[in-house]
Amino acid sequence: MTTAAALRKRWVSSSGRDLAGRVFGWLGGGDRPSDLAVFDGRADLRGFAAPDPSVLRNIEATPSIQASMLGGVTQLDDVHWEHLDLSYARLASWRFMNSSVEDCVFEGASCRDWRLWGSAVEGSSFEGADLRDAALGTWHDGRSNTWRDINFAGGDLRGVLFSAGRLEGCRFIGTRISGAKFHNVNIVDCVFSGRMQNVLFDGRKLQSETIAAPLASVDFTGASFVDVEFRGYAFSDVRLPSDVVEILNYPKVARHALEIVAGGSSVEDRMLAAEFRNVLKAPGSDDWTAIVNRADYVASGGEELADRAESVLRAAARQVR
Repeated sequence: MTTAAALRKRWVSSSGRDLAGRVFGWLGGGDRPSDLAVFDGRADLRGFAAPDPSVLRNIEATPSIQASMLGGVTQLDDVHWEHLDLSYARLASWRFMNSSVEDCVFEGASCRDWRLWGSAVEGSSFEGADLRDAALGTWHDGRSNTWRDINFAGGDLRGVLFSAGRLEGCRFIGTRISGAKFHNVNIVDCVFSGRMQNVLFDGRKLQSETIAAPLASVDFTGASFVDVEFRGYAFSDVRLPSDVVEILNYPKVARHALEIVAGGSSVEDRMLAAEFRNVLKAPGSDDWTAIVNRADYVASGGEELADRAESVLRAAARQVR
C-alpha cells in the first residue's frame, strides 16, 4: 500500500512541481494535463499540495473571538470536478462558487476552512479528511449548497457550519463533529454515529432562507449525545440513541413546564425555569421537537436536577396531548 508520504513526495521533484502547476490551473478551469495518470478510474491527484494561504493579520475582537485575515486563498468559480482522486491532498481554505464536485475522493485530505456557495457535492468520499471550521452550507443570493451521497466517516468536522441547503444520504460514521452547527438544513436519509458533543440542529429560518423540512429518516442510534440540542425541527422517522427521549411540540410543553416550576424555590426549579423561559423567548413555531438527555441534566445539576426535569416534562407533556 502506498503511504501518504510517498504520494506527496511525487510532487516535489522537478517534473512533479511542473505537473503540480498544470494541475492547479486545470482545477481552476484550465486544460487537463495530457500526462496525468489515472488511479481506479479517477485522475490521480493523490498527495497533491496546493499553495497554502498566508496569514496577513490576526484579529482579536474579544479575548474569546479571534480570526485571521488570509492572503493567497484559492477561489474557484463555475468549475466542475468529476472523477478525481485527491486523497491526502492539501487544499486548505479553498473557496467554491457556483461549482460542482462529483465522484471524487478526498480521503485523508486537508480541506480545512473550505467555503462553498451555490455549489453541489455528490457521490464523493471525505473519509478521514480534515474539514475543521469549514462552511459547508451557506446561503447566498437565494441559493445554498447540496451534499448528496457523501461519506464523512472518520473525518474531522469539528466546528463546521451547515447553513441552509440539503444533506441527503450522508454518512457521519465515527466522525469528529464537536461544535458543529446545522442551521435550517434539510437533512434526509443520513446516519450519525460516535460521540457528538456540543452539536446544534436548528431548523428555524434565518433571514431570507426557505424553511427547512422535518428531519427525515435520520439515524442517530449509534451516536452518543453530549450537549446535543435540537431546535425548530419536526421529526419524521428520526431514530435516537436509546438513552435520549424526544418531546413533541416542545414550546407548548415548555410553557406548561414553566407554570409548574415558576413558583418553586429550589435550585432545581430555578434552573429549569430559566431554561424554559429561554425556550419561550426564542422565535419559531410551537410544533418542533426537542430531546431530553438525562446525562446532560446530571452533568449540569446532579441527579436531583435530572429527576426533577424528567418529572416536570412528563407532567407538562401530558397537558399538551
